[in-house]
Amino acid sequence: MGNIPVTEAHLLGLFLASILYGFHLTTYAFCMEHLLFSSTRAGRGWAMFTISTLLLVNGSFDLLVHFHQIIKAFVLSKGVGGPIVVYEDISNWENVVKSLSVVVQTMIGAAMLVGDSWHNYSSHDPFVNTDIPVLDGIQ
Repeated sequence: MGNIPVTEAHLLGLFLASILYGFHLTTYAFCMEHLLFSSTRAGRGWAMFTISTLLLVNGSFDLLVHFHQIIKAFVLSKGVGGPIVVYEDISNWENVVKSLSVVVQTMIGAAMLVGDSWHNYSSHDPFVNTDIPVLDGIQ
């Protein structure tokens, strides 16, 4: 398979991101139903609801910026060079915001994992309390 031009790669990226966003939105809806309306997760649902909503908002914003960049490149770009000029400008605000979106997504996900591990470790479940020190010694 040959090299894919930058313009086609961005169009393909938007297509795949839209499909994966649909999966994310569907999974979010089913999980929120369980988190908010299930009696088995009392007290823990609101924290995960907040984190999941932040991740969804961040992903939605990233997809919106990606869509805006494609509209700007293919519809509004009338100058010399066409859409390639839009993508070659790496200091463009869309590229910076998309990079920051990845950083924010990573920070939210890492904070969620650390908080969940801390919650599990501090519980009185003997399996969790014995597994964590054993796994800590494995390096």
